[in-house]
Amino acid sequence: MSDEERSDMEQSDAELEDVEDEEVEEEEEEEEEEDEPVDPKELTKEMIASKLDLVSKVGSGLDHAFVRLNVASMELTDAAVLESYRYLRYVDASNNFLTDASSFYQLPELLSLTLKGNRISSVQLPAHKYLQRLDLSFNRIKVLESEIKLPLLVLLSLEGNKLKDASMIVPENLPQLQHLILADTRIKSLPAMHFENLTLLNISNTPMKTVEGIGACTKLQTLVASGSAIQSFAGFSDKMIEVQEIVADATKVEEVAELAHLSCLPKLAKLTCADSPISEQSDYRVEALVCVESLVSLDGDEYEQEEFEEATRLRMERASEEAESVQVADDDE
Repeated sequence: MSDEERSDMEQSDAELEDVEDEEVEEEEEEEEEEDEPVDPKELTKEMIASKLDLVSKVGSGLDHAFVRLNVASMELTDAAVLESYRYLRYVDASNNFLTDASSFYQLPELLSLTLKGNRISSVQLPAHKYLQRLDLSFNRIKVLESEIKLPLLVLLSLEGNKLKDASMIVPENLPQLQHLILADTRIKSLPAMHFENLTLLNISNTPMKTVEGIGACTKLQTLVASGSAIQSFAGFSDKMIEVQEIVADATKVEEVAELAHLSCLPKLAKLTCADSPISEQSDYRVEALVCVESLVSLDGDEYEQEEFEEATRLRMERASEEAESVQVADDDE
């Protein structure tokens, strides 16, 4: 088979996979049932009074107010009354039936906002000076209508939403972001991720086929990609000197050669590729250690001394063979 024929076959396979992915998405959208109707239930001042705690200094420091509110699992459909509680800093309204989050966004002192498990379908978040944690997981979000501009945000979770596009998650607007959770979304690719402080990225169960775009995340420590469509480890760079763990079980990585893309990660100690095609290769375990000298465990099993010695021997043999090949090539010239 010629290179041209092989290239055409690979292109045809890729196009077929894209068509299959689109068909799966269409089927999922068709299967999505409309939310069951619920009885309207507004959050009231009386409810709030019984759910407030944590007194703190506010304003100039001479006044005091309750700054924490937990109204989780109250079957709420409306929280408009919150707009008048300007001193709230910690709000948990998870597991309700809220479809509109705008009243929460009007709280200027917010440090932490949890809206997990509601029915919010879109996000148009104004800039917040102090917000550090934002959990919008398991809602109905399909689109971020504007860039998220939160200069102190440390954690952003969009897990379990129907989001397909991450372009509104811009590094320049989130300079302190450390944890980004995009698991169980429909995002197919990552934008250029120049997050200087990002330590954890979770893209589990997404249709992403590559990790291209993360090479500039110089402080990344953990990548979780379990159950994703990842086919290649290409995308890591030698600037990523803090990566310690990669969880890529049940992905579509097939070739042992892909492990070479991890050789630039000097602190990588834990690698998980169980239930991926690559884990079925006979030389998978030793080749992982040959490529990544810093590995301590693979798929949860720690390496034995004999395995370290075998990997070192193979590494030295290959280095010697490569040096000889270079010498021969130089002599021929």
